[in-house]
Amino acid sequence: MATISIMVIALSVLAAVLPPGWPLVVGIVTASVLLTPYAARLGARIFANRDRSYAPLHAAAHALTTTLDTAALTQILANALRDTFHQPRLGIYLADPDIPHAVQLAWRADAPELPERIEPGVLAPALAAQPMLCEARNVHESLRHADLHAAELAVLHAPDQALWGVLRHASGDLLGFFVLGADRSLEPYRAEDWRELQRLMAAATLAFAHSAAYEEQRRATACIRDLYHEVQRTRDATLSMLARELHDEIIHVYVRPNLHALRTMCKQISDPPLYAALTTLLKREEKLAEALREICERIHPSGLDDPLGLPTLLRIHAIRAETMWPGTCTFHINGDLHPIAIDQQAEIVRILRESINNAVQHADATRIRLTVHYPRHPAEPLQLTIDDNGRSGTVARPRPGQRGIYGMYASADAIGGHLTFEPHTGGGTRVRLRVVV
Repeated sequence: MATISIMVIALSVLAAVLPPGWPLVVGIVTASVLLTPYAARLGARIFANRDRSYAPLHAAAHALTTTLDTAALTQILANALRDTFHQPRLGIYLADPDIPHAVQLAWRADAPELPERIEPGVLAPALAAQPMLCEARNVHESLRHADLHAAELAVLHAPDQALWGVLRHASGDLLGFFVLGADRSLEPYRAEDWRELQRLMAAATLAFAHSAAYEEQRRATACIRDLYHEVQRTRDATLSMLARELHDEIIHVYVRPNLHALRTMCKQISDPPLYAALTTLLKREEKLAEALREICERIHPSGLDDPLGLPTLLRIHAIRAETMWPGTCTFHINGDLHPIAIDQQAEIVRILRESINNAVQHADATRIRLTVHYPRHPAEPLQLTIDDNGRSGTVARPRPGQRGIYGMYASADAIGGHLTFEPHTGGGTRVRLRVVV
C-alpha cells in the first residue's frame, strides 16, 4: 500500500510539470516496474501447483524400500520433501528406542531454533493420536492447554510451520514426526499435495517400522550374545574351579595318602591273603585316582588355559574319541603356532567336541580327521576342519529339541567366526570354522 501511495503522489507531481500525455506514459512505465514482483508472485501462486512435479516423492517412496538404515531413510525423506516443495524449513524427529516418548532431532534445514532432543512429556503421546498429516494450527490448538516443557514449547512455537507429519507404528507407538514449513514459492499446500504427502508418509511409516524392528532384533541379538558370553564364562570358571577342587582336594588330600598308605602296608604284610586283599584295594584306589584325573581333564582340559594349547587339545580329543568308539581319529597341524585368546579357544573346543560327538553318535563315522590351519599373516583367519566319513553326507541343520548344532553356531558367532557344514561327494561331512585370532 505504501508503494502504491508513493506512486500516486509521484504521478500527481509529474502531471503538473510535464506536457499533456507524458504523465500517462511515465505512469505506465513506473507501474510496470513496481508491480512486476507482485505479478510474478501472483503468477507463481496461480500456476506453480499445476506444474509441480511429484517425481521426488514417488522416487523416495521406492527408495524407502531399499534400506533399513535409519540415517539413510531420514535423508531420503528429507530430500523428497525439500526437492518437491522448493526447499522449505524442515525438522525430522525420531523416537528414542531406549526411552518411551522421547525423541531426537535426526535432520533439519533452515530451522536452528528446533531443540536437539525432546524428553518424555505431553507432545509425543499427543502426536501419536494425531492424523498422519495435519496442519500446524490444528496441532497447536490441540495442545493449547497442555502442560508442555521447554523443548516441547520450542518445537511447537518454532516459526514458519505449515504441516506436521506423524510416523506411527501399527501398534500406536510413535516412530517419529516432521515439522514442514511453507512452500518457498508461496504456494499453499493443496489437496493434491496432501494426497501425495500421505502416500509418501505411508511408505515412510512402513520403512521406519521395519527399521525399528530390525534395530530391535539387532539389539536383542547383541544382548543374547552378551548373555551367552556371560553364561559360558561363568560355566568355564565353575568347571575350572570344580576340576581344581577335584584334583587338589580329593586326589591330593584323600586319594594320594590312601595310595601311599596301601603301598606301605603291602610292603610290610607277609600274610598272602591279606596281601592279596590289600593289592586289590590298591589297584582300585589307583583306578579311582586315574578316573578322577580323567574327569578333571574332561571337565577342564589342561591346555584350555594355554594360548598355544590348541594342538594339545586336538590330541586329547582325538585320543578320547578313539577310546569311546571303534574308529580312527587323527589330527594334523598346518602352519606355525599362533596364540589364541582363551575365550576364543574355549568356543573352538566346544565346536570341536560337538562335531566329534555328531560324527560318532549320529553319522556312524569310522574315520575322523581334525585339521588346524594356522594363519600365515594377521588378516588371514585360523581354520579348523573336522572331516568324517559318516553315512549321510547331508548338510547338518538345527532341528527342534536338539541344541547341539544351535550351540555350535552360537559358539562361532560368539567369537566372530563363520561355521559351515559341507557334504563330501563320496559321503561324510566337513565342518569348517574360520575365525580371525
